[in-house]
Amino acid sequence: MNPAQSEPDALYAAGVVLWRERRRDEAIRLIDEALRRRPDFADALCMGGYMLGECGKPEPALRFYRRALAQLPFFRGDF
Repeated sequence: MNPAQSEPDALYAAGVVLWRERRRDEAIRLIDEALRRRPDFADALCMGGYMLGECGKPEPALRFYRRALAQLPFFRGDF
């Protein structure tokens, strides 16, 4: 993994931990930053969708999930 990828990965991992600790605002900020740095980060997109759904925002959550699915080779036809 190159250093440019590891930073969004670290932000994502920290965001997941914070979410589990119920520190939602901090978790959302870290996931947002991970996605700002790597907009095609499928795991962070999924987590963002989950967070939005848990916050009562189903339509934005579905948009995040759709973006995440679009990153997977199977859904892009790259298999």
